[in-house]
Amino acid sequence: MAEEVLHKILNHLENMNKRLDSLERDFSEVKSSQHQLINDLSDVKSSQSILEKNITDVKLSQSMLEANQIRLENTLSAKVDILFDAWQQHEDYFDSNANCLTRLEEKLDKLELKAAKIGSTQDQHTDLLSKLNASSDSHEIEIMALKRAK
Repeated sequence: MAEEVLHKILNHLENMNKRLDSLERDFSEVKSSQHQLINDLSDVKSSQSILEKNITDVKLSQSMLEANQIRLENTLSAKVDILFDAWQQHEDYFDSNANCLTRLEEKLDKLELKAAKIGSTQDQHTDLLSKLNASSDSHEIEIMALKRAK
C-alpha cells in the first residue's frame, strides 16, 4: 500500500518535472506569453497542493503502519513470552518427574537389597531351624533312651 502511494508520488514528481521542463522551454522560447506562464504556474501550484495532500496521506499511512507494527510486535512478544513460559514449565515438570523417578529407582534398589538380605536371613534361619529340629529330635531320642534306662 505504501509502495503504491510512493509510486504515485514518484509519478506526480515525474509529471511535475516534465511540466517544469516544458515551462522552461516555453519560457525560453516565448517570453512574451506571460499569461501562459501564469496559467502554468497556477497548474504547478495545483499540483503542489495535490502533492502536499499526497504527502500528508503518506505520513498518515506511515503512522498507521508504525502503529500496526508496534501492535504486532507487542502481540508477538507476548506470544513468545507465553511460549517460553510454557516451555519452561514443561522443562520444570520434566525435571521434577526425572527427580521423582530417580528417587523411586533408588528406593526400589534399596528395597531389593533389603529383600535379598531378608531372603538370605530367612534361608539361614531355615537352616538353623532344620538343625535345631534335628538336634531336638536327637535330644528327644536321647531323653527317651535315658528314661527307659532308668
